[in-house]
Amino acid sequence: MPIRRYWDFSASLTNIQDSFKPSDLEDRLMPGEELQLEIHLAWYRDFLGRLLIDRFSWFLLVAAVVTFITAVLTATQNYHWGIAFIPALLFASLFLLAFYQRIIYQQYRVQKTNARFIVSIPQPNGFPLADNIELKGLPQVVDPNWSKSFIWRVFQFFTGARDIYISLVAYQFVEGTAKVGGALIIPDVMPEDIFELKRHVFGMA
Repeated sequence: MPIRRYWDFSASLTNIQDSFKPSDLEDRLMPGEELQLEIHLAWYRDFLGRLLIDRFSWFLLVAAVVTFITAVLTATQNYHWGIAFIPALLFASLFLLAFYQRIIYQQYRVQKTNARFIVSIPQPNGFPLADNIELKGLPQVVDPNWSKSFIWRVFQFFTGARDIYISLVAYQFVEGTAKVGGALIIPDVMPEDIFELKRHVFGMA
């Protein structure tokens, strides 16, 4: 077999992208395999990203105008010069938060084909890397739960979304309470997506 002596730039870009977000399954389906279900996080988990990143030019214009006005007021009113940087720092922090949420939103994904059950999640303690877990069978437990975060619980209360615990093993009973053993957690899944997931997993499709 000849040794490849050149660098495939396009393939390298694809590999880098696959490290940060799940690849498009449509491009990597096995012969005879069909996608039956795909679930993402609730819309509000990417609201800030859509608002700021998808409208970056408007966001940048507003940030520049506010920063300029603050700089002029600082100079004319003899305020401390550091005040002029506050709007820029606030806008930068907001953009970084939106960018972080966009990455997290893209990394979480549940897919089911006629051959595989695929769960994509962020790499634990390895941001911004992502992991793909592929199962030949179906999970035994699909357990909706409230988020541990108070902020996301508020969104869940008004939208009906829940964190989904997916596990290959059954419940474990500890001191009279049931918990899912070895579960993969998909946060903030909308109720209609939870229903579709259960319908496919428990054989009602």
